[in-house]
Amino acid sequence: MVKTHNIHKVRQIALFMALLVGVGLGIAIMARFRIGLIALRVGFGLFNIGSVLYCLSLIGQSIWEKSGSLTNTFSRAHKESGNVECD
Repeated sequence: MVKTHNIHKVRQIALFMALLVGVGLGIAIMARFRIGLIALRVGFGLFNIGSVLYCLSLIGQSIWEKSGSLTNTFSRAHKESGNVECD
C-alpha cells in the first residue's frame, strides 16, 4: 500500500511539471510577439538575482555556523584554562 505522504509528493511533482510546461508554452506562444521576449528577459533577470541572493545566504549561513563553532571552542578553552592546578 502506498503511503499518503508519497502520493502527496507525486501529486506535487506532477503539478509542478504541469506548471512548468504551461509557462513554457505560454512563453513560446508569446515569443512571436515582442512582449514574450521582454517577459523572458525579465524572468531570467529575476532568476539570476534570486540565484545570487541564495548563494549569498548560503555563504552567510556557513560563516554564521563557523563563528558559532569558533565561539564554542574559545569559550571551552577559556573555561579549561581556569581549572589548571599548580603544584
